[in-house]
Amino acid sequence: MAKEKKTVRAVAVQLLTQNETGGQYIDHLLEKNEAFAHFSKKDKALLLEIVYGVLRNRTYLDLILQHYIKKGYRSFPVVLKQILRTAIYQLAFLQRVPAYAAVSEAVEIARSKLDSRRAAFVNAVLRNYERERWQPDPPDPHHLEQVADYYSHPLWLVKLFADQFGRQELIPWLQANNRVPEITVRLLAADASVPQTLAPLPGFSGYFRLQPGTDLEALELWKEGKLIVQDASAGLAVDLVRAEAGERIIDLCAAPGGKTMILARQVGPEGVVEAVERSPARCNKIRQNLRRLQLTNVVVECADARQYGGQPADAVLVDAPCSGLGVLARRADLRWKRKPEDIPELVRLQLEILEQAAALVRPGGRLVYSTCTINREENEEILERFLQRHQSFRVTPAETLGIDAAFITPEGFVRTFPHRHHVDGTFAVRLEKK
Repeated sequence: MAKEKKTVRAVAVQLLTQNETGGQYIDHLLEKNEAFAHFSKKDKALLLEIVYGVLRNRTYLDLILQHYIKKGYRSFPVVLKQILRTAIYQLAFLQRVPAYAAVSEAVEIARSKLDSRRAAFVNAVLRNYERERWQPDPPDPHHLEQVADYYSHPLWLVKLFADQFGRQELIPWLQANNRVPEITVRLLAADASVPQTLAPLPGFSGYFRLQPGTDLEALELWKEGKLIVQDASAGLAVDLVRAEAGERIIDLCAAPGGKTMILARQVGPEGVVEAVERSPARCNKIRQNLRRLQLTNVVVECADARQYGGQPADAVLVDAPCSGLGVLARRADLRWKRKPEDIPELVRLQLEILEQAAALVRPGGRLVYSTCTINREENEEILERFLQRHQSFRVTPAETLGIDAAFITPEGFVRTFPHRHHVDGTFAVRLEKK
């Protein structure tokens, strides 16, 4: 076996193989990869394009490959599949990448990671694709197995959405999950001068879309601590809190701290926000963000939200750990990592955190529950179970709080979908303690 070169494409294959065979998410693997850290900005961009592109289109790429490989593809070693997927993705989706570069390097990676026989096999498959660029036909929308493969989502997830929301919006939702998400930022200073590199996001006050090619960290607003990276849907949960100057607010499950920082600005120097996060590393991340924004009215507590004590607060925000089924475009590998058997454990955790949060709300105070999933079991059903146990709480309809009607359900909850609202899929509800 030849010595492996740490090229962009070789590292992409390595990361994708580790991601599929191990338990780590791709973002964590990228953070720890030394070769990626030393790549140029241009090479990093290509690597991310390949890695996330393959993750968003994995089974679609497999459909193409199985057209040329008639038998045995499913039993191939994962590394061989990733070599083929990364090459086909470049040939099918990246017009600016020369075909010869994608093919020749895939062959070399196969030779270094496997052997000459399989390198020749990779070469033959890719040359056949170059001669006849076959594409699968769009699926019959009534056959969910075909829909799942074509749009690269696990079948259980396709069925979950179809069962909960019907089939009419299923394909638009799947297509939205496969788009590259835009980078949006929230402006924390209303009187700041906004550069042209930030385009206002329609329907979301204070949010801006980062224009392509913009170096965020080079912006003066970023250097001055007046910008945070945050999807606009996250701001809706903060809007439900309606923080006022001088209040004491608890933010449970606070990392990476975006909501904490907005709340800290809103309560002002006379108020305080307690940011509670279980992970020490994520607590440090919150502290780093607070230093950049020069916020001194936040207390970071490294603790489990299910056991966090303290004096009752004016408001408690629970940004609960969840399945993440609303952020599948942003976290491209989550669709393959998440399993249906994960849901009951997440529901148990969410209820435990809500139970503790209820005890932290003063009489007359507010409790906001939010998730970044579209799954009703973690949203409406959680709320129903909580209210059965806690009749001292009642729902505050979102329309009474100035939330845009486009984001409000008939029950008065806040809900966003990536295909409807062009933001992450989220859920949020405000409760008031009698």
